[in-house]
Amino acid sequence: MISHTAINARSFIYCIVYQGPNETTTYFNDNNGYYHSALYLIEGTLDVAISDTEVFTEESQLPPAQEGVLYDISHTRGKYVLAKTQSSGAAMVTFNPVPTSRNLNIEILKDKQTVDINATKSKITIVCLTGPVDVNGKTLKSTQHAVVYENKSATLTMEDNTICALVTE
Repeated sequence: MISHTAINARSFIYCIVYQGPNETTTYFNDNNGYYHSALYLIEGTLDVAISDTEVFTEESQLPPAQEGVLYDISHTRGKYVLAKTQSSGAAMVTFNPVPTSRNLNIEILKDKQTVDINATKSKITIVCLTGPVDVNGKTLKSTQHAVVYENKSATLTMEDNTICALVTE
């Protein structure tokens, strides 16, 4: 089973996806003016192939995507992508810039820590991938986000086994 949630954070859309064991998904990475520019694998392993056509060969295979790694997949724009799980499923998040010409900078934060976030040049969006986390005394649960606007700051407090993405343009 593939479960998918897309959340609009104004300058980008983040999609939380779970793909069950032994499942294969194929998609064109440029549908309706949106494309996945980055992928973070929260849990599991994902076999990936990239092709200019819907036909995948051995040459189109990439090394398996590994848990806990942020991948720049902007080079797959306008290509077909095949994602396949093995005996266990995979949970991931993709980041889609809006408009597609926008460049996103993404930093992943994990586990117990307290971080002071200062948005000096542009806004920073905190995306809670696994939570809950605390932002200035407010709780963000998984799949929620908060914005730290330009010239503002926030304190992010994370516990064990939490993951957040800090997204700037």
